[in-house]
Amino acid sequence: AAIADNPHLRAGLHVHRGRFTHRAAAESLGLPFSPPDQAIAA
Repeated sequence: AAIADNPHLRAGLHVHRGRFTHRAAAESLGLPFSPPDQAIAA
C-alpha cells in the first residue's frame, strides 16, 4: 500500500484502522498511541 511505502504519507497519518498513530492526538484524547509502522503492519 502507498502509506507503507511513502514516509510523507505516514507523517500525515493520525488514525489507521482505529489506532491513533499521531502521539499528540492520542494524548489529547487520553487514548493509546500506536507507532505508524506497527499500526500499518497490524
